[in-house]
Amino acid sequence: MATPESRLDLAAHVSGSAVGTARVDVAVGDTMDYLQVELTVDLDQGDEAADALATLGALSVTVESASDEAAFDVALPGEPRWVRQKLVGLFAPESDRDDLAAAISTALPGEEPVFSVLADRDWERAWLDQFSPIRIADGLWIVPSWIDPPEPGAVNLVIDPGLAFGTGTHPTTRLCLEALTQLDLADKRVLDYGCGSGVLAIAALRLGAAEAIATDLDPRALDATRANAEENRCGDRLLTMDPDSVDRRYAGGVDVLIANILAGTLVELQDRLLALLKPGGVVLLSGILADQADAVRRCYGAHCVLERRDLDDWVLLSGIHSREGLPA
Repeated sequence: MATPESRLDLAAHVSGSAVGTARVDVAVGDTMDYLQVELTVDLDQGDEAADALATLGALSVTVESASDEAAFDVALPGEPRWVRQKLVGLFAPESDRDDLAAAISTALPGEEPVFSVLADRDWERAWLDQFSPIRIADGLWIVPSWIDPPEPGAVNLVIDPGLAFGTGTHPTTRLCLEALTQLDLADKRVLDYGCGSGVLAIAALRLGAAEAIATDLDPRALDATRANAEENRCGDRLLTMDPDSVDRRYAGGVDVLIANILAGTLVELQDRLLALLKPGGVVLLSGILADQADAVRRCYGAHCVLERRDLDDWVLLSGIHSREGLPA
């Protein structure tokens, strides 16, 4: 660490996708080994355990699955989120292990903490080293800005990892990107609904779309999308706006609609999304777990001829839209 005021960022990951990020501001010397405390608890104890670790002085608390469960869509009722959870609390080097063990035993009777030491290191470099170019399909890569593209002549999407939005590595995003490479996007208007980092809208533009619209409820997503579009030299063909503005300006005017959100939200927004598409337009629906796909297909099936593609435990439903059955 270069200075005592250095900032340490730690990110927790499950199955390759970030599930939580803790930012810790600490005074850092040349060498500092942190004390880690790990607890494995049931779902109904997770919040209590996390609060207890924070109360006892944890600099950060991260939560992940204790058994490689999928990150279930909590928007649909009745589905658990990590029945067994692993919590890792990070404590300052001067923390006393015996005192912590006694305090945890009092706060969480019956829970057995596991202690370990997290050695200090160049955290910025360690974080950067996690990322490398990702080949999505023939001629399409996602490349961090600090790495030279392995295939300079390909479509290389320059997307840097951030605290809030994805970089295209999640299976649902990969499914959408692969589907875009198989479409003729020339002269097409593409809508990225729930854009996050904007990687799908930007990919569509780099693959030949005439125009892309990116929408999200979170203004930070729109900011990130604009910045990424400028980095990828396609900002002049990208519009960002809130969903209500999209409804007013583009009803029936979208050639390709991509909605990589949540299964429950896709069901809820069915009429709203389909009303944006031209007859014969293409719809790409993802953010869907395998056991949710039939419910989403039933919802959209009366208006679209849908095909299913699977990757890991996730699904993309894609097809052609007809306006039959929709309100006039």
